[in-house]
Amino acid sequence: MLTDTGQLVFAYAENIFGLGQEMLGRLQGRSEGMIRLRVGGVATLSRNYQENWIRPLLADPTVTLTLESGLLEDLLDRLLQHQLDVVLANETVPADSDRPLHCRFLGSQSVSLVGPAAIWKGRHLRLPEDLDGVELALPGPRHALRAQFDALCISAGVTPRLRAEVDDMAMLRLIARDSGWLTVLPAVVVQDELHSGSLVTVGESTRLQENFYAITTPRRHRIERLEQLLSSAPEVQG
Repeated sequence: MLTDTGQLVFAYAENIFGLGQEMLGRLQGRSEGMIRLRVGGVATLSRNYQENWIRPLLADPTVTLTLESGLLEDLLDRLLQHQLDVVLANETVPADSDRPLHCRFLGSQSVSLVGPAAIWKGRHLRLPEDLDGVELALPGPRHALRAQFDALCISAGVTPRLRAEVDDMAMLRLIARDSGWLTVLPAVVVQDELHSGSLVTVGESTRLQENFYAITTPRRHRIERLEQLLSSAPEVQG
């Protein structure tokens, strides 16, 4: 088992190997070698959002991507062991001397109420005021949005009829598409279905926001492609 220092040395060794490949590529007439970027994403984060974030890399022939999904704490452990280069999350994390982390705010999105177009096209509901007794699919209790939504419903005195609660955003997307229920989620989760018209936005709330963060370690080996993705994002103190 590698120690923390061993993991850091291993990460450097991998990138040294990549630089060797780059040198060989230049000698053989290619402009660059291959660069490996290891990205972790929390299971409650939209896969569409993750794809949108890495999209500039998808057309880059010099980058090899490793994408992992899991619980935030597990991903942070791998990040601190230098087994990941960055973790994408929808909640910030505190940093301390025992766990040095840098958290950068990438953006936010208002939460939408979506439903099947065959039933809900042209209709509108206030969120949460009009949801009393309405059948809903919701993000699960581990999702950062859930506590916000429950607090809004309590304040408004409404009790929706809960039909499903789903932590994984890919599964919640399928539920929204196929169940016939209304679903509370960030629009990016179902961006393709909204674009095609199979789902429509029934309501929105600026009081519900999902925030997106990129988490890194200050002692990481600097990878130019990753630094370019992070350069426009301000650092957030956790």
